[in-house]
Amino acid sequence: MIANSPRKAVGWSAATIVLAASLICAGLTNAQTPKATTTGNKDAPAAKSGENGAGEVIVKYDDGTADGQKSLGASGHAVAFKRPANATWVEAVEIFASRYGHPEPPKESFHVYVLNNDRQVLADVPIPYETIKREAVTWYTLRTPSIEVPEEFLIGLAFNPAERKGIYLSYDKNVEKSHSLVGLPDEGYEPVTEKYDWMVRVQMAAKPSGQKGTFKLADWKPPKKTDTLAGTIILPRKVVVTQDKQSYGGEGPAIEFTIEPSQVGETSPAGLEKVKVRGFSLYASRYGSGYDAQTTMVKVAVLDSKGAVRWKGEVPYALFKYKPAWVNVTLPKPMPLLELAQKDGKLTVAFDPEAQQRKGIYFHYQKEPAKPHSSVGTVASGFEPVSTREWLIRIHLQKERPAGSATRPTDKR
Repeated sequence: MIANSPRKAVGWSAATIVLAASLICAGLTNAQTPKATTTGNKDAPAAKSGENGAGEVIVKYDDGTADGQKSLGASGHAVAFKRPANATWVEAVEIFASRYGHPEPPKESFHVYVLNNDRQVLADVPIPYETIKREAVTWYTLRTPSIEVPEEFLIGLAFNPAERKGIYLSYDKNVEKSHSLVGLPDEGYEPVTEKYDWMVRVQMAAKPSGQKGTFKLADWKPPKKTDTLAGTIILPRKVVVTQDKQSYGGEGPAIEFTIEPSQVGETSPAGLEKVKVRGFSLYASRYGSGYDAQTTMVKVAVLDSKGAVRWKGEVPYALFKYKPAWVNVTLPKPMPLLELAQKDGKLTVAFDPEAQQRKGIYFHYQKEPAKPHSSVGTVASGFEPVSTREWLIRIHLQKERPAGSATRPTDKR
């Protein structure tokens, strides 16, 4: 195990972080919360389905009156639609909304997603945050490329709100049934729990205008999912059901591996020279919102049994979803095991998400392991063993094989 540090780790429980997230969803102070309007914009289309001045068909469920509004931390809004018989192209999305937070809009974009009925993204349209004003709730028209859609499709919105930055989307309770959902494309969608619809409308046309480009269904291809650690030897082999989770402020989990020759099909320590490390996988989930998950990083380090750092890098928060799942952390290239470990075959991998109360990673673990190998800390401050948990972190190895040798079957998680 890595050298210990005398200080005690400070962690955040799930309850503490849920409280912080609920403050984001609630929109904070009354001064920052726009009041619900009882009348729609006088210029908003009134019919359930009809043409606007440009000959486009408006598809909607709301009646133009708002009964409330919500900002969803760590989630998003979506509405399921059926296209009219005389219109197959999305040209714009209308939302009844207002921005809250600092007067100066954040220099970032929110996202409008057009999805098929299998919840696959057909188009992802970024919209500058400054488009939505910090004033009374009103209708906004968000122009999109001309996007051809199937008979049933979804419009999703992801505002990535924070305590002092976000967008309130209004909803209407005067609907026959709800067509609305909450979620994100990578996380999945669930129906709202009450009978209302988000005030989202779609402008559709029989022919594409092409003013912002054209997305044809025939040109769309479903995304390919690849396992970057396929075909590896996974240690430990046993699958343990997660029993709890933890996020630490200012530090993170670490776990030590001891690679024995027998675990990789060898009979002597010399056989470890054939072994390379492909990467690691961990069972984890992300929390919080308001940050850019693509540019916010988790630090990763590999240390030998003497505590020397043999490799370090970063991976984006975007790898981690809000729902717990196995996450692959793949090294840029396979590295010889004995470059990362001493000849004893021991190495430790450590993760530091630089967590805060409103931004971090939940690391899942098994309770009361028979022989723990886990610790908490940072490379700079050292690591402290934790005897009551074993982090759900695994190492992925590969062996050099003679030309023409058979491929080893992939170990299942």
